[in-house]
Amino acid sequence: MTKMYFDQWDSGGKTICASIHPTTQAGRPWVVIAHGFTADRIGKDYLLAKLSKYFAHKAIASLRFDFAGCGESEGEFHEMNMTSMRDNLLSAINYVRKRFVPSKLILLGHSLGGSVCALLATRAGADGVVLLAPVARPFELFNRLKKDVVQQGKNSSGFYEYGPHQMREDFLSDAAHYDPLRDMTQFHGRLLVIHGDSDQSAPIHESETCVHHAETAGIDCRYYRIKNADHNFSTVSQTRIVFEHIGDWIEELCA
Repeated sequence: MTKMYFDQWDSGGKTICASIHPTTQAGRPWVVIAHGFTADRIGKDYLLAKLSKYFAHKAIASLRFDFAGCGESEGEFHEMNMTSMRDNLLSAINYVRKRFVPSKLILLGHSLGGSVCALLATRAGADGVVLLAPVARPFELFNRLKKDVVQQGKNSSGFYEYGPHQMREDFLSDAAHYDPLRDMTQFHGRLLVIHGDSDQSAPIHESETCVHHAETAGIDCRYYRIKNADHNFSTVSQTRIVFEHIGDWIEELCA
């Protein structure tokens, strides 16, 4: 197992920061990991960092990055929208394809990151997509969010506040242009969807909607419901189950 290292590149005039977990074994898959809304490449309770370490022990290479405006990447949170997230993920995919020779390319997205992976699955020519507690329809999510955020009014800087984050209202109008479910209908790879049945941030019907649309489109789809799990699969046993499901699925994909 080779050591993890850091790298960065430009996407839309912003520096994107990433953690790279390569493997010394040739002909192995690469997983590009996209985090969720208000998160970063480490993940809540180190979920995504632990996932990359798990992959490394199985000789599966991975790249985790911070969307512009999040984590260590350049930019402000209020500058982020679905368009910038899409472009940032595409730049990460291009980084992996140019720097390495993945036997298979897999996109893995948590929460809103899952929406962005679904948007690019076909365009990126991904062999597989993993959606962890995904958001099926981002516009509907942000429309609900708008009711809570906008009614509080703008702060002295002219932004809406969402916890410690400042937002612009055009995040919602930008999200209205995207439909991940529609974009996945032409996907010819395999799909894995995992969701906790006690998720309060992105209710499980989001995944059920994804699975329904995938099966209708004839996509090879596997779906796991994790009992009593929240949005971040917050217990040791839940995390272990999720990681094992993903690892086994990737090995099947590469067989």
